[in-house]
Amino acid sequence: MNTSEFFSRLPPMDAQFGNLILIRDKPDRREVPGAQECFLSSVIQFQPLARLSVCGPKGEVSLALVSSCSDPIRARKVFEGEGIRLSQELVVAGDEASLWLRVERMNGALSEGAGECAGGPIFTLTVDGACLFSPQGVPYHWREESLLSVQRARGGQDGLDGMWKYGGLSFSLRSSVRFENLEIRKVADDEIIRTHYFTSFNLKKRYTYWVEKGREPRELGGRRVDGRLAACRAGGHEASYGRGSASDAGTRAGASAGGTAAADGAAGNEAPLITARNVGYIAMIDVDDLRQARDIVLAFGIGRAAERLEASPRHHAALIRRAETDWEDFLEAVPGFHADDRELERMYCTSWFILKANRVHFDDPRFPYPFTSVNKHHYYNQFFWDSAYQAIAWLWYNRAEPAQDELRNFVTNQWRNGMIPYELFMYPVNGREWMDGDGTSTGMTQPPVIGIALTEIFKKYGNADYLRFFYEPLLRYEEWLTLYRDLGKRGLSCYLNIWETGWDNSPRLDASARNRVLDPAIESADFNAYIYFLRRTILEMAAALGETAPERVSLRMEATKRSMNSLMYDAADGFYYDVVAGTKERIPVKTAAGLIPLITDIPDNAVRERIVSEYVESEKEFMSGCPVPSVSRSESTYNPVDFWRGATWPQITWTIIFALADSHPEAAGAVLHRFLASTKGNSTCYEYYDAETGKGVGMPFQGWGALYTDMIMRFVVGIVPEPKGLRFHPLPAALGDFSVDTVRLKDIALNVSRNGSTWTFRFHGFGGFAMEDVHDFRATPAADGSKLVVEFGPGCDEALVVPLPGESRLEFRFG
Repeated sequence: MNTSEFFSRLPPMDAQFGNLILIRDKPDRREVPGAQECFLSSVIQFQPLARLSVCGPKGEVSLALVSSCSDPIRARKVFEGEGIRLSQELVVAGDEASLWLRVERMNGALSEGAGECAGGPIFTLTVDGACLFSPQGVPYHWREESLLSVQRARGGQDGLDGMWKYGGLSFSLRSSVRFENLEIRKVADDEIIRTHYFTSFNLKKRYTYWVEKGREPRELGGRRVDGRLAACRAGGHEASYGRGSASDAGTRAGASAGGTAAADGAAGNEAPLITARNVGYIAMIDVDDLRQARDIVLAFGIGRAAERLEASPRHHAALIRRAETDWEDFLEAVPGFHADDRELERMYCTSWFILKANRVHFDDPRFPYPFTSVNKHHYYNQFFWDSAYQAIAWLWYNRAEPAQDELRNFVTNQWRNGMIPYELFMYPVNGREWMDGDGTSTGMTQPPVIGIALTEIFKKYGNADYLRFFYEPLLRYEEWLTLYRDLGKRGLSCYLNIWETGWDNSPRLDASARNRVLDPAIESADFNAYIYFLRRTILEMAAALGETAPERVSLRMEATKRSMNSLMYDAADGFYYDVVAGTKERIPVKTAAGLIPLITDIPDNAVRERIVSEYVESEKEFMSGCPVPSVSRSESTYNPVDFWRGATWPQITWTIIFALADSHPEAAGAVLHRFLASTKGNSTCYEYYDAETGKGVGMPFQGWGALYTDMIMRFVVGIVPEPKGLRFHPLPAALGDFSVDTVRLKDIALNVSRNGSTWTFRFHGFGGFAMEDVHDFRATPAADGSKLVVEFGPGCDEALVVPLPGESRLEFRFG
């Protein structure tokens, strides 16, 4: 799939993603010229980064947005007003950004009454911004850890340099033309506009932030400096330009006391330094009378990119080429998907965009492997169960590294006692609230979905070295889950904190939640089902590696199965409930956690059948308009839009479909159809959805929201990875015709298409065939690669399978 085709299927872009840089439009200020919100890693925001305004003799020119277009590589806008046109193009790549600007007269003339001063109209471009340290709030840092130091750039191109010393994060802004004046100042708390947009279950208030433009830089005198006009007064408006006036010395001397520095940057003068939690700047660029268009480039970079930053048209063009090459390389490994259902097609492409956009390369020995940020708008840090589900979304990328690398950092940061933490903090200030840790990771774990992820990744790519990397660490983690969490020594491990459940405000936690701590602790159906699956994964890993797994692993599986069926399963209700740790007391709240045991063989056939028919398929329980809700519709606490009190989370829906795909394909297909039909109309992938309508109500651009890739490839197209090949097993979801190009599974690459009741398969290098209706089959390459064996299950005979013309190395076997 080429970039133009891929980009055409994406929703409108309001953000440009780099590595540790995200620049986006502020929804209520997208008609403001310049680069607006800028998020750096997980601790610093520019609000704005570089706001622009044009001033003339009559004051600020009123500019209106007249056109706007964007794609993942660049964002373009044009503003016009009072005879002036301001065009801009923004590109973000890696750890740097470039903003190209052109200021010009429209049709070679100014609007009537523009006025003149000193022989001709004089215009300036004002650039301003505000750098805020952790405005979302990291309340556990010391004062010196939150200070930013900013000063005018010394030597080379004009601009400013900043540093968050505690985190070792440097940033720079450069201009291709000189700032006639640059003022850096402390931003007072009351200058920051906070707009409340969300309050979570535990009363965490979320805000957006903004700092309005302050006054113009200090007037440096109404005189010419170096042959140029330093100040122009007309109609009561003052616009100050210039560098190096007599008043500068006093300004610099008073910078420490007043918190403001008018930095002239002249040779031999020390650039003043402002140190504060929040720092603002404002600069002016002389664009003269605009008899000729003026081109200006502003460049921004962090870390190593800041050290070699260059603001120039040449470098701007090079950055665009770099972004284009990066996207072309990425898309080479994305299987093509074309569908009659354009919304489904769009969500497939949007999912790949989100996976790429949230990818992080962090230069720190604690993060030796790239990972997928949960959401670069808010959560740069790496989360355990998020990464497991994101690895599954990456599974269909035709290169193994993103899926295989996604969970490696957690093993790198495993605690000495065997615990795998649920969150890895990029900076210690983010983790200070975990007093039982060192600030680099949490003191708690999370649902070990890693068992499912590793199993599926190995089936897809078949890399034994990958399993070896995780085998011993998972044995230590399994031991920790028993020694530290099985309080009753009966095969049931417990949660101790609401955050490690992943279900922060679930009503099943209400009776135990004491702020964040669970007192008493809870042995949950989902946690122990995931642990049971993890232990099975360890046994399979041992077999694949020629190892002998410790006997304790299988013995603990038996204990877990026995205890879940005797203590958690309520025979009267036909449902698995959580229990108070170490007791027989059930917590009688029906949540989707009680469905998670379906991923295992813990429920026998009769119990499984009852759960599916009475709960999964029941519209009174979990078959909502957008299934699977986190709380049953029959519960009094059910609220379809409230976080874990009823909203639908895509990773839970995926898990239930995954659990039922083999045993109950009709039920799994019904869940899949309703979920995709209700959510595909959203503009992006969300953290969670309204359980009735499917409207996105959680955070947009969420990593596990990209599970559409697996839902489409595995459940709609029907390609299921298996240890020695693949299985064709689509779910009955009635989602129309489609075609898929170049899906790779170990030694197999194939294309699949559906046209009505006819399915066509083309196996690269082996040949192809068409088939009427859906008939399960398995495709396995011969050991020597000489042929591909296609083995059909019962109900399919040779008359339904037609080989395609051309050379074929397919061997058909009918059951």
